[in-house]
Amino acid sequence: MDNIFKISLKDFKICTIIGILEFERENKQDIIIDLEILYRNIEIVDYSLLHSLIIDIFNKNQFYYLENALDFVLDSIKSNFKYLISIDMTIKKLNIFDDCIASVSKKINLENLP
Repeated sequence: MDNIFKISLKDFKICTIIGILEFERENKQDIIIDLEILYRNIEIVDYSLLHSLIIDIFNKNQFYYLENALDFVLDSIKSNFKYLISIDMTIKKLNIFDDCIASVSKKINLENLP
């Protein structure tokens, strides 16, 4: 029986261009990513590679919607790491409202594991 582990990146702050409003297209803003990955310990998920992958995505891409950014990151993680069971990710925009934090989350279960 395989061991199952969870790797997490919490409160991962990235400064990026994301949003549809004019000021969001012109100025970088801070977002926070919370990420949990459940995986089989057939191969180790290197959290430094995961961290670098996400930074690289937001340095090379600009997104209009949190949903698009979320799907892009999830697809990239699936493409770069094997033996994943599930990925749960939230992107939070910190400075849109004065009285709350806007966020979008998605959890995917990956059924087709070897």
